Amino acid sequence: MSKSRLLSVLCPLFVVLVAGPAFGETPEELLKRVTEKNKAMTSATYKTHSITKSMGFESEDKSTVWMTISGETMKMRSEGESQQKMAGTEQQSKTLVVSDGEILWSQVETGGQTNVSKMKANKTSPFDYSPILNMGKATVKDAEDVNGEKCDVLEIVMDQGGQKATTLMYFSQKSGMMLKSVTTGEQMESTTLITDVQINVSIPDDKFSYTAPAGVEVMDMTNMPGMGGTEEAPSEGTPKEGTPTEGGDKEGAPKE
Repeated sequence: MSKSRLLSVLCPLFVVLVAGPAFGETPEELLKRVTEKNKAMTSATYKTHSITKSMGFESEDKSTVWMTISGETMKMRSEGESQQKMAGTEQQSKTLVVSDGEILWSQVETGGQTNVSKMKANKTSPFDYSPILNMGKATVKDAEDVNGEKCDVLEIVMDQGGQKATTLMYFSQKSGMMLKSVTTGEQMESTTLITDVQINVSIPDDKFSYTAPAGVEVMDMTNMPGMGGTEEAPSEGTPKEGTPTEGGDKEGAPKE
């Protein structure tokens, strides 16, 4: 084979090997494949660990999450703790977020005080990743391992009013779950890792019931625009102390 013929055969191969994902999936195709994998998920439990640093501010957040999915209804429970440092001061807090698919409750304990709020749960699909493509320029990068699991990587470059930031999202090729995200910008960096993932496991339904602590006033945001409610919607009122959410006495069903 002549040298010119050999080069004509090898050059295209070399370009493909070097260029990688540019000749593979588009961001739209990657997210569509991820969504299809997630549709097989009916429940999951996992842990999250996030670290954020920005202009003298630092925070570390850890949480354990349980969730069940049925159609576009997602029930979830997240129990977490946060440690924040800024200007020589340190603050710790505990958070509890519970959704029974209709109402989402948020409880925050910090500085000896407990605050509770409720709003209508989001009814959109929990695995609709299409809005990601509106955040900025999306590019599929080379696959990487996260905790020993092969992941597809999607890069989003954002530029809002001259403020630039880049986010890398790592989706498990096996389950479709996002196992890691890293955001870097001007004087800031945030990393989230998702571990201890268990998919399609049995989770009792009472995991998604909630009762506000005795004596704590509940901020009702169910009718606030942008909080899942509308101004015209009838008020559901604040439940009396000791009254569980609807379905709180039921058993059985499962859920970054």
